[in-house]
Amino acid sequence: MLYKNLGVLAHVDAGKTTLTEQLLWRGGAVRQAGRVDDGTARTDSLAVERERGISVRAASATFEYGGCTLNVIDTPGHVDFAGEVERCLGALDFAVVVVSAVEGVQSHTENILRALDEYEMPRLIFINKLDRAGADPDGVLADLRERFAGRDYLLMSAYSSAGDRSCAVSALSDDAMDSMLTEALAERYDDIADAFLSDRQVPRERLAEALRADISRCAAVPVLYGSALLGIGTAELLDAICMYMPDSSRRAVDGLSALVYKIEHDSVMGKIAHVRMFGGELRARDAVLTYAPTDNACAASDDGTARYEDGERASSVQSSKVQTTEQAKRNAAVAAKGADSTVNRLSGDDGDGREPEKISQIRRFTGTKYTDVGVLRAGEIGALCGLYGAKCGHWIGEAAPDRHAELAHPYLSVKAAPADPSKLTETVAALRELADEEPLLDCRWERTEREIVLSVTGDVQVEIIGRLLKERYGLDAMFSPPSVIYRETPTRAGYGFEAYTMPKPCWAVVKLYIEPLPRGSGVVWDGGNVKHTKLFYKYQTHIRQSFFDAIKQGPMGWELTDMRVTLADGEHHTIHTHPLDFFVATPMALADGLRNTGTTLLEPMLRVRLTAPAEYRGKIITELSRAGAEIDPPVPHGPTFSLEATVPVATTLDFPVRLASLSGGRAVWSPTFAGYRECPADRLVTTPRRGVDPLDRAKWILYARGAMQDKTV
Repeated sequence: MLYKNLGVLAHVDAGKTTLTEQLLWRGGAVRQAGRVDDGTARTDSLAVERERGISVRAASATFEYGGCTLNVIDTPGHVDFAGEVERCLGALDFAVVVVSAVEGVQSHTENILRALDEYEMPRLIFINKLDRAGADPDGVLADLRERFAGRDYLLMSAYSSAGDRSCAVSALSDDAMDSMLTEALAERYDDIADAFLSDRQVPRERLAEALRADISRCAAVPVLYGSALLGIGTAELLDAICMYMPDSSRRAVDGLSALVYKIEHDSVMGKIAHVRMFGGELRARDAVLTYAPTDNACAASDDGTARYEDGERASSVQSSKVQTTEQAKRNAAVAAKGADSTVNRLSGDDGDGREPEKISQIRRFTGTKYTDVGVLRAGEIGALCGLYGAKCGHWIGEAAPDRHAELAHPYLSVKAAPADPSKLTETVAALRELADEEPLLDCRWERTEREIVLSVTGDVQVEIIGRLLKERYGLDAMFSPPSVIYRETPTRAGYGFEAYTMPKPCWAVVKLYIEPLPRGSGVVWDGGNVKHTKLFYKYQTHIRQSFFDAIKQGPMGWELTDMRVTLADGEHHTIHTHPLDFFVATPMALADGLRNTGTTLLEPMLRVRLTAPAEYRGKIITELSRAGAEIDPPVPHGPTFSLEATVPVATTLDFPVRLASLSGGRAVWSPTFAGYRECPADRLVTTPRRGVDPLDRAKWILYARGAMQDKTV
């Protein structure tokens, strides 16, 4: 049996959940296809999803069709929940991208296609809503070919009567398919080119083999038409999936390997970890250890210590290192050896030293319904109960070679507070559980202000969080207006140094070289070449762990980014050094370095696409200019116009409301995150520091050694 794991991805309201329902019905998984408008879609299980008609959480379903077992993951389409899509990418063999024949290639569609490019993931395009008035499937295809050139978009179905409910779709005849494929594939295969030039017939099996190879390496993209609402074109879509799209063997590995791509909570079973199997098998009652990629991205040396490889990306970026569970356990034990609870608190470590956990049950879901399968094998998707230490992005066994693509960028923060002050503890616990399911929420408790702070991407996400608190936990919460999350980056290169040798017993010397990197580079840690005899590798591991915790606050209080930090030198003492010492010294060395380099404030930017009636063009452009936008020339489209612009988030928080007022609600505003850039020189935005400043050396040492408590952490 072939296993194929596919994700249905789209801009909101393009019809992907409706399409998923049609696939389930045709595959025999359900007796009748549900409808989003009626609140009967199986993959929209939350009450808020059924009421709002949007997907909030990814949901999976399994059925058999055409000799294949298809594991379908229906993902959210709203950009506020792009983090859910981002995490699901690691579990997929390929993606089905749904594009509306009416609205065309929308802003989030572009985000998805670019993420698939970064992931080098095969994809199939389904041009939906063929029955809707204004449908222009040919224009959508032309737009795709123009914006995402470099691939062959191969039409595998034909349509008639677009824009009407009488529309129809049919698969290409065998002769038409052979002719189309021969011409398209001749550019890349010599034997097919020879046959094409000499008018010889290429065996159908050879064309299918070449097409599957091209799809697998993203050189070709099948395109099909249909109407998910009417079930038109879905049979042709399933046939194409089974015949041409890659199966799980494309990403298979030897040995046990499973990725946790989703976390949810059950009232009876507790935490449930949804996993994609790349190799081996898991059975109920197996004892396993889950770990983050960076927890085991180090190679064990002969003496049993661990050393991190140079040039690794920050912990937020998934590593492609491969390592066995036994190595992971050994390295975790080395990293945790001698470390007390204060070390763990300072290092931000949450995985080292954990014991393996026993799988209590293995489930396979179709929406909210599940079956207890007892075993998961390579290529399958399922859910594991009993792994309370598992988190999104954790691995079991070996970490399969993987890429990383970012779709979600929380650039706003909100403060949450319970409506009933006596429910503060319960609210914090509930929000932390929700943050376990959506890690980008980054739930933080600020003790000084007695406030809960969340990172979000928009108002819809805040609304959904409030609804989930009410529905799942019976809690009412209030949220502040959103504020902008800024970043800091080193202004110039420089060194940071700390010699923590008093009061005894202690000895930790750390020297860091800090240099700025181009925008979008993130944080790169370079382990340098300090010899083990001068600085034990386990202490180098402690420095790295402490460093990634320390970069969460720069001199202005914002998280640091776009820099490379190299461990230039260091020293331990065989008698006086305590395992805690480098967790004390590293933040002081980094703070000293940032004082020497200075930091530059960065603000988040949006790239917006705006469409509105032509009579409002002057007013809209004037408002954008006042907001500090960089505006591309507007493009007229008869009675309407469109334009693209790059705008600061800080000056456009209320712009959608102003735009609706200006245009009588007739303008369409489609923003996408466009990265960070330097703030204007006259703007300086700071945020209060949480905890003790490492530059206040005496207080920091007392606090880090547990001799002083600080109420701000």
